[in-house]
Amino acid sequence: MSATETRANFEIETSEVPTDDNEHENLPDISEVIEFFGLDEAALRAGQEACLDRHNEKRALHQSTKDMKLDKNLTDDAQKWAEKIARGDATGYDPDTICGENISIIPFESELPYLTQGDYVGVARFAVDTWYNQVSNYDFPQHTKKNPNGITVSSFVQTIWKISTYLGVGIALKPDGSEVVVVCRYLQKGNIEGNRPQQVGQLKQ
Repeated sequence: MSATETRANFEIETSEVPTDDNEHENLPDISEVIEFFGLDEAALRAGQEACLDRHNEKRALHQSTKDMKLDKNLTDDAQKWAEKIARGDATGYDPDTICGENISIIPFESELPYLTQGDYVGVARFAVDTWYNQVSNYDFPQHTKKNPNGITVSSFVQTIWKISTYLGVGIALKPDGSEVVVVCRYLQKGNIEGNRPQQVGQLKQ
C-alpha cells in the first residue's frame, strides 16, 4: 500500500513500513555485522593512521625532527595494553615495556556500543593534541618546565623526541562505553634525563 505526497511541486511516493514484530528477530547483532565485515579493524586502522599523522604534524613544527613510521609490532603491543586497561586488568604505564609510552583516557559519550571510524580518528587526534599542548610549560632555552608547579611536560617531550621514529598505537573502548583508552609506544624510548637539549628540537620560526 502506498501514499503520494506533494511538496513544492514534486511528487514523492512513500511506502508504508511493515509493523510485524517478528520481522527483525533473525537479523544479526550490529557487533556481529561489524566483526564479520572487518569494519572495526578498518576503523581502528584509520585511527592509528590519524594518530601517526598528528604526531608528524607536531614534529614538523620542530627543527631537525624527522617523521615517525607506524610499526606493526609496537602497534600490536600498544593495542593489547590499551585493551587491558579498558578491561580493568591494568592501570597506567606498562612496567615491562622497553619503549617510551604515552597514555590518555578520554571521557566518551555515544549511543552506540562501539567506536565508529570517526570516533577512532577523533580520539587519536585529541590524545596527541593533549600531550603536545604541554609545550606551553616547556622552557626551550633551559629544557625544563617554565613553572615547576605547572603541568608536566613529559608526554610532550616524548611526542617530539628526535630519535623516537617508530610508533605503535592502541585504541580501546571500555566495556561500559564511558571512556576510550589511547596508548602510544615509542622506539627509541624518549624523555631520557639529561638528553633533552639534543633530542628536543627548537620550534621553527
